[in-house]
Amino acid sequence: MSIRPLDMQTILPQATTVSKNQHAAEHQNTLQQQGFAEQLQQIADKRLHQIQNVPKNEQGRVQREKHFKEQHANEQQADDNQENRKYQNHSNEEEDAGKDPSRGSHIDIKA
Repeated sequence: MSIRPLDMQTILPQATTVSKNQHAAEHQNTLQQQGFAEQLQQIADKRLHQIQNVPKNEQGRVQREKHFKEQHANEQQADDNQENRKYQNHSNEEEDAGKDPSRGSHIDIKA
């Protein structure tokens, strides 16, 4: 299909318009991507500075775990205290059993 001179005269001015439209369409995609990236960045910054809400079901679990840890620590401390008391009582009994009332008051010297 050949182009006639008359068609060439009408196509040439339209070529610049078509070129401008095509360039604008390509540039519009880039602008949309940049705008979308900027929105995502703003959302990420907002979430970073925002306090996260804990769902109620997780909050209960956290409280139960905290209560369990405190209770376990208290029980462990009570067990340790009881063992220390037993050890002290046992060592006091040994000291009391080893003491003789007559010991330490006289010195025996043999020549």
